[in-house]
Amino acid sequence: MAQKRPEQSPENKTLSELVCKYLDRYGWSYAELARKSYLSKTTIHRIITNKDHRGNTYRTSVEAVAALVIAFQLTDEEANELFYAAFPQFGVWIEARDKHYSIEETNDLLFERGFPVLRE
Repeated sequence: MAQKRPEQSPENKTLSELVCKYLDRYGWSYAELARKSYLSKTTIHRIITNKDHRGNTYRTSVEAVAALVIAFQLTDEEANELFYAAFPQFGVWIEARDKHYSIEETNDLLFERGFPVLRE
């Protein structure tokens, strides 16, 4: 089962880098993105800086990434790239689905690759 760990995103960009790329594409400010995505300015700032209020690495939610995808009107490929950047374990989930792994096998693979395991 020793397989290559999935990259953060297909181009190995971080969520912050991708969001900045789309902000540049549209010429939007953080405030404009907050308005269009219905996310708070604080959440946008945390995504961009990748820091939470304690200075730790920021962990965003699936809903926040979905809001960004919709606000930026991303293509399927761009949306997948954003989700992979935010949730690199997504690659393991896809692999588990495609190879029909059990939850136990999936958790073993997630643990081996340093990702949070699924609840049992």
